[in-house]
Amino acid sequence: MLRSACPYDKRFSFLLAICEATEFKFGRALDLILDFIEVWSSGTKHLQSQAKELFASLFEHKGAELFDEQFSNVAKRIHQLSDEPDRVYRRA
Repeated sequence: MLRSACPYDKRFSFLLAICEATEFKFGRALDLILDFIEVWSSGTKHLQSQAKELFASLFEHKGAELFDEQFSNVAKRIHQLSDEPDRVYRRA
């Protein structure tokens, strides 16, 4: 319903808002963006030409989430080591 109700000239702004929305994690935002582009692809060539800008915005707003998820265990371990420097030296 929202897909058909979104005016043509507001579609790119709408997709940028998805990138910025804190309610969506990276994966969900990406899925929504791709779904909307697919549905609108026949009548919305300007979205395809602005895809680079759109995905740059997605990574700008949600890219850290990918890093946090992938390296959360490493970050936790580094934090543990920095909190207990004497313990590390005793092990070595």
